[in-house]
Amino acid sequence: MKNLKLFWGFVKKIDLLADCDKFTVQTDINNIVCFFISNGNITFMPFGENKCTSLCSLLDYYKDAIVPEVVSLFYNNVLRSLNIAFSNGDVLSFDLDNQQEGLRCVGIIDSGIKAMEWSPSNEFIVFVTGENSVILMDEFYCQINYISLADCDDSEHAMVNVGWGSKETQFHGSVGKQAANPINDSNTEENVSDNKSIHVSWRGDSTLFAVSYLCEESKFRKIKIFNDQGILQYVGEKLNGLNELLSWRPSGNVIALTQNLPNKKVICFMEKNGLRHGEFTIPTEMKVLELSWNSDSTILCAHCIDERTMSECALLWTSSNYCWSLKQWLNFKYPVVNLIWDTEISSRVYILLVDGTFLCYQWSWVINHSYGIASNDLSTVAVISDCDIKLTPFKKTTIPPPMCGTSIKLPSSILEVMFAPCNKEGMNNVNENSLGANPNNLCVYTSDNRIAFISQADLETKLHSIVDIEWNCPVLECSSPLAMSHWLWLSSFLFLCCVSTTDGKVYLCEIQLRQNKLVIFKTIELDDQVSTISLILDRHEEAVIQLKNGQLLKYTTAEHLSKWNFNLPKPCESLFADGDNIYALSGQYYLFINEKEVANNVTSFFYSRPFLIVTLTQHVLKVLNTTSNDYMNENDKKATHRIERGAKIVITLGDSVILQIPRGNLETIQPRGLILLTAAKMLDNCDYKPLAQLLRRQRIDLNLCVDHNPSLFLLSVTRFVQQIHDPQWLSVFLSELREEDTTKKMYAAYYDQSAPAQLLPNKIERICTAVRSAMSQSNEDKKFFILPILLSYVKTGDLVQALSLANSDKTLNYLTILLDTDTLYEAALGAYDLEKALKIAAKSQKDPKEYVAYLNKLREMEPNYMKYTIDKQLRKYNSALTHIAACKDDSQFEECLTLIKEHTLYSLSLQLFHHDDKRYKEIAGLNGEFLMTKRKYDEAGLMFIRSENINKAIEAYTKAGDWRQCALLGKQCQYSNEDMLKLNNTLFDVLKSQELYKEAADLCRELLKNIDSAVICLVEGRHWLEAIYISETHLRQDLIDNNIIPGVQETANNLLSEIKTHREILEKHSTRLAQVRQDKLNKINNPNFDAMSDIQSETGSVSSFNTSSTGGSRSTRNTRKMQRKMWSLKEGNPREEQALIFELTHSIQTLWKLTSEVRATCLILVRFKLDDKANNLQKSMASILARIEEIKHSVWPPKSINQGQEDNVSQIDAQLNFPPSNCSLPLWDLDMFNT
Repeated sequence: MKNLKLFWGFVKKIDLLADCDKFTVQTDINNIVCFFISNGNITFMPFGENKCTSLCSLLDYYKDAIVPEVVSLFYNNVLRSLNIAFSNGDVLSFDLDNQQEGLRCVGIIDSGIKAMEWSPSNEFIVFVTGENSVILMDEFYCQINYISLADCDDSEHAMVNVGWGSKETQFHGSVGKQAANPINDSNTEENVSDNKSIHVSWRGDSTLFAVSYLCEESKFRKIKIFNDQGILQYVGEKLNGLNELLSWRPSGNVIALTQNLPNKKVICFMEKNGLRHGEFTIPTEMKVLELSWNSDSTILCAHCIDERTMSECALLWTSSNYCWSLKQWLNFKYPVVNLIWDTEISSRVYILLVDGTFLCYQWSWVINHSYGIASNDLSTVAVISDCDIKLTPFKKTTIPPPMCGTSIKLPSSILEVMFAPCNKEGMNNVNENSLGANPNNLCVYTSDNRIAFISQADLETKLHSIVDIEWNCPVLECSSPLAMSHWLWLSSFLFLCCVSTTDGKVYLCEIQLRQNKLVIFKTIELDDQVSTISLILDRHEEAVIQLKNGQLLKYTTAEHLSKWNFNLPKPCESLFADGDNIYALSGQYYLFINEKEVANNVTSFFYSRPFLIVTLTQHVLKVLNTTSNDYMNENDKKATHRIERGAKIVITLGDSVILQIPRGNLETIQPRGLILLTAAKMLDNCDYKPLAQLLRRQRIDLNLCVDHNPSLFLLSVTRFVQQIHDPQWLSVFLSELREEDTTKKMYAAYYDQSAPAQLLPNKIERICTAVRSAMSQSNEDKKFFILPILLSYVKTGDLVQALSLANSDKTLNYLTILLDTDTLYEAALGAYDLEKALKIAAKSQKDPKEYVAYLNKLREMEPNYMKYTIDKQLRKYNSALTHIAACKDDSQFEECLTLIKEHTLYSLSLQLFHHDDKRYKEIAGLNGEFLMTKRKYDEAGLMFIRSENINKAIEAYTKAGDWRQCALLGKQCQYSNEDMLKLNNTLFDVLKSQELYKEAADLCRELLKNIDSAVICLVEGRHWLEAIYISETHLRQDLIDNNIIPGVQETANNLLSEIKTHREILEKHSTRLAQVRQDKLNKINNPNFDAMSDIQSETGSVSSFNTSSTGGSRSTRNTRKMQRKMWSLKEGNPREEQALIFELTHSIQTLWKLTSEVRATCLILVRFKLDDKANNLQKSMASILARIEEIKHSVWPPKSINQGQEDNVSQIDAQLNFPPSNCSLPLWDLDMFNT
């Protein structure tokens, strides 16, 4: 399905090259140099330059003698030398690295030279002498073999004919046996068109070469095939009309020959064994002057002369499915000196004309297809075959080449194809009757420099018109073939093309269709050759132009040309433009999205917004989402499809991709990305009926119906149900619903993850409710959709409602399919529907002797007690309590209490009974006992009060330390003074044990009237100001002297001791931490550093943890063991660094919290004029705080070592990466000690 299109062309007329004899090319990729023999001089010209430089002169070498005819000029890229063979037998060499030597003779063949051919590897040379002998030499001109063509007929692999299928063994009917006798063909007519020349051609691997010569005896041309040692391997079969030309295909399978048959002229093929194998016809008026293959064997070039007009041309042929097609017809104004294919870039050819015009063409493989955007676009592919344009509309039919849907024949050969534009913007201004309005219309540029329009009307494709090209501006000199190239149909009446003139300049031409003529009305000179011109999708009359150097230009009718905002790193053969985005593929498999290279292994691609479908050198097809930044995710297997080796993309059709495999057959696959793209369009248009068929056929997760656009789905759910109208499909849809977004998980590779998420909370419940509502709009709908309605209730867990609708055996059977019978049986019992429970049990494996008796027993019970019994069996204890509480029989209250105690249903039980009910009080007492076990003494006290059990309430408040409530309840119970005293003393002991010193002091002062004990409690609790206040208000100086002052001094001493202890911890751990980090750095720099020490440390650490208490469960012991191991400060622990930081953090935070207590203690010390002790305490605290600030910088440096941890680091470890927040008291120190 591919066509040959000019990628870029270079044309330059150089007068010094006029009447050139031979030329050759140095085909290094980075240094291309052309060498010429013209007028007795050897000159060279670097490619792209405009002048030739002389190397040496043949006239100087031969001096006064006439320069012989040049037979061959060859550049040896291994030895970097020019090799020239002359008809008189001279063989000269010119060393380019040692030009001072000049021309030197490397050999002389006395009988002259008819042909010279170097092997592709530059290791061997074949000479054919004037005596029709073959001389094989190596690259240093050392003879390997000498063979006489006339004398060698015995080949090593001569074929043996055993008569199978020959005429001698056949039945001849009425003709008789004489027909079996061989016919003497010695009188067969001689080929008069044979010029009797000899030609040699090497196979691409340089192991075989073929020689074509005219046998003097038989007057027939023979083909003999030799190996690289000059030994005859095969002799070609005898063919009538065989001409002198031959060219061995570099891939090695066939040799191309020309043959004149009685009724036609053909290019035929011969296998290496000498047998003819295939042919194709060439125009009868053409005589082939030369045959040549490009280096990858894909193009066969026939240099021909038209025997009617005597003008020369080049015909480029390609094959597909064993059918050869003429892709390019190049007419030359002057005869061709030579035509050479580049050995490095297979699609590049160099041509020199006798008038000095030098041509360089580089071709690219393209598939000419319609844009495929409009709904009426048939995705037509156009294939060029000489004068025929073969059209295949793939939306209608898939036909492999060489067949097609429609073929249109034109008067002259076709060079280029362009389809009508299909831009959404500006189409309103297009006349519907114009050719550009139909995206299936196309036009072709032909070899006679005209444009032929082909239209489609009423499903019929026909030739519409052929128009001439006229100039309405200064005419450019464009006499060379393909001077006008890179055609683009930009809008209905506007065309663009590129013109290359013979002075090497390139122009962009703007062309209008006016009154059945194409008129060039404006030309713009460009800086370099044009590689591609592409339409910008959805832009009216805008195009992107790529130059050979990768520069991108933007064309608009208003600004004409402007620079694109970036350039491509490499020139690309295929290019799609969508808005401001460029998608391009170079000939070296580099794929670019804008200026970014995203892959280097892409063999073909196609853009179908928003996806790029690519084939890779690994023989896979991949769908890339252009809205994602991770274009080529190697781990994403969902968007990858295995394809046949060498397959390439032809076109995409909605959800299908057409691939062509190397031999030419077509294959259709449906990538997941395109299927989802088609489904997305259907969802956006609410086309749910075709969507349902697509999703079922392609097995797409039906959650996509919702997840693609949840809000739109909820708005159009009624249309969704009406269009599908299939209970079975809707049931499948509801059953597949999941609380997950498939556009973020399963199909995340095909959706733009940067777009804001459309979350749908409670997805299953909301969708089931919405769909159920749409299915229940009428009684008829309810009956028709009864099964998906039931499923919607089951999906949301509302089995009771589902059972209430299941009134027939069909619906009950459906529910038994959705759920197991045990679950349905329990649901029926839970709905207290004993009849349905009986029907469901009958469909299960249950024993009727058991469930029938049980259900009968339930029928005999009082309704509330029956429901209680069922709820209790189903473990619905809240409901069971509600129903047992409704029973009037007091004998059943004991079961109620048992249920409450067993399942701790105290809160619900208090709501079910009234406060005045004696049962309420009993339940409140039980609740109080339960709260006592939970140590919620204050709540238990309230419950005991409600149960009117005051003694229990006092006991609860006593344990809670609420002495005021106890005092009130004691008076309410009229306790005696002794009982109250005993109760108060008990409360005092409880408060002190709970370290509630302030509360204990208040109790002593108000109830026990004991000032001494109150002050002592306050001193123990370090409530200094309160203790001083009580002592002074009661004029008790002795309490200050004997209790408060000694207490505050003792507190100061304790604080000093605590500060000292924490200082030692900080110094010890910070020093060890520095050593641990240094050891880590040493291990990074030297992995063997201290290896034995680490092993011993880890071994000791593991063995120390092997001894542990056997108490508790094994899992609990393991958890405690792991916790101890994680935070162990033992040297050698792998987590020692984290453990040290954890301990340092704890010590620092403890010291910061001490600042408030230090300030309070210092204030009291100063009050009692103990300034020295206060000063000492404040300085000690200030010193340790300053030391903390120093340690913080070393423990937590700006770039912490700990920040390079693994991703699954714990939350605590993450917090240890940063210093703790300062929680010290602001302005904690006293100014009187700040000096």
